[in-house]
Amino acid sequence: MAKYFEALNSVNDSYKVLFEHKSNLISDEELEECYIWVNELVNELEVGSE
Repeated sequence: MAKYFEALNSVNDSYKVLFEHKSNLISDEELEECYIWVNELVNELEVGSE
């Protein structure tokens, strides 16, 4: 996954990550965990590239 975000950041450092999901298959807590995970991954890449 890190390589995917590295590629995104190399061409566009301003983007949004959206999760498409079926609300009957994932809880609000699980969705929030996904957003936190991606946010941490993106922030790690930003810190590492400075």
